[in-house]
Amino acid sequence: MIDTISNLWFDFFLNNSLQLLIFFGIIYFVAFLFRKSSPLFLFYLWTFVFLKAVLPPRINLPVFSETVLFSKNILPQFFVSSSESSSSFPYKTVLFFSWLSVVLFLLIRQTILEKNLNKKLSDSTEADFSDILSKLKTKMKINKEIKIYLSENISVPLTRSFLKPKIFLPVKAKDWNFTELNAVIAHELAHIKRKDIIFLIFETLINVLYFFHPLIWFARNRLSLQREKVCDEMAMRASRENSLAYGKCVLANLENCLVLKTRFAFMNGFVF
Repeated sequence: MIDTISNLWFDFFLNNSLQLLIFFGIIYFVAFLFRKSSPLFLFYLWTFVFLKAVLPPRINLPVFSETVLFSKNILPQFFVSSSESSSSFPYKTVLFFSWLSVVLFLLIRQTILEKNLNKKLSDSTEADFSDILSKLKTKMKINKEIKIYLSENISVPLTRSFLKPKIFLPVKAKDWNFTELNAVIAHELAHIKRKDIIFLIFETLINVLYFFHPLIWFARNRLSLQREKVCDEMAMRASRENSLAYGKCVLANLENCLVLKTRFAFMNGFVF
């Protein structure tokens, strides 16, 4: 039973990982050709890398038409002699349990990080930015009830939850001027409007499953970059700020945001 599961796992991830090399090359080339196109287009383009990661290795493309024995054709002489059978070293089983151990470790680690963040946010106080929030929600056509909180334990804005979104701002937000508040809240609302939490759940799970694949990490970095650009554009339209003024707000208040995103990106809480 274990051997069967290990064999299926090995064949799937080996074939998919190698196919991802080719698929990534295609996506990277297209992204380079259309590098000046809209961030939204580039965002969905990089999303295809993650979609390919979960699709079965056998896809209907000529270059992959003979993948059923792909791993067996390139690895048997390297790993095990053809004269060996049941007595051979069970490298697939060892690799499978090693992979499973790392995956479980990453999931547990992420869960602990989320719980720690929840504790930090537990003493947050609700902020009264209702005027700004109401106007931005109307402009962005958001009907969900959204509350804004202030916390002494964070240094950058972040958004949590999906069904009942909450925006958390650092305490220093009380000293921000209208332009800064407007820009930051609009950016967080853009993530809520786009339902980015769904993409983040998907990205995080794929990233955990393919922790060993450097191209998945690179693709996630590209995806995060384009996501932020999309939300920046939405925020600028909603807040009616020019790119220079908005850029100054982002640089002044969100310079550490990308670092935090890589730490808290699982379960119910997400940093945007």
